[in-house]
Amino acid sequence: MTATATTPIVAVPRRTVSTTPDTANVASGGSDAEIHAGDRSAITRFVRGYDGGGCFAALPGGPTASEASLSGFSRDETALGQFNEALGRSTGARAAGRQVSQAQCSALAFARSQAAYPDFAVRLAVSPDRIPSGGTIRGIVSGTADQPVTLLILDDEGRIQDASFLLSGSEDGTRSFETPLSLTGDPVPTVQLFVVLAGGDGIAALRPPVPVEARRYFQEIARRADERGISIDVAIAAFTVDRNEKGSAP
Repeated sequence: MTATATTPIVAVPRRTVSTTPDTANVASGGSDAEIHAGDRSAITRFVRGYDGGGCFAALPGGPTASEASLSGFSRDETALGQFNEALGRSTGARAAGRQVSQAQCSALAFARSQAAYPDFAVRLAVSPDRIPSGGTIRGIVSGTADQPVTLLILDDEGRIQDASFLLSGSEDGTRSFETPLSLTGDPVPTVQLFVVLAGGDGIAALRPPVPVEARRYFQEIARRADERGISIDVAIAAFTVDRNEKGSAP
């Protein structure tokens, strides 16, 4: 069932934690399709040519390109199943499927519109992908080199907020984050998204100063990229914040 809500629900970063997460413990999930060097090009060609409708994208994940996996995103569970069947017939691979809300579809459309889709250099891995309200989530961003990077949180109602202040660099060139997340409003668990934008000759560093409508934000970023004829790398990871046993954190 698609994630929906009748009252505002936002996963809000409450503080920055400087501890760097262990790469080995941050993975995109065992159900994702592993992309091996021999079949990566075949999967890329298939995904690039696949028409999953207006609210669909399939993106590599994992902490590094050598440990990549594939995740499909759509608001339609049936569409995810059809994609996996077609992917399996064509390449023998399988992808994890994550449903999103209608309001989150703009992030998927933006990713598909970029020239490098789906073979973006940037990678994003989060762990765990389901936490109780007030619990801690960790993430690793790799493949960005010295490019500008923006980390965003996109809630199920289509509000996007900048979380780039959570990122810290490391000697191996990766960037990591670790933070508690809490539900606000009526504490109904819903799928939310971390979105990473990288490169784009500085366009990816245009961050919303306050929570804004995702559709308008991505339209503006896409317009600027189109004007300059450049592509922006995109990575997306889904996560869920549940009510904890003692109720929602304040």
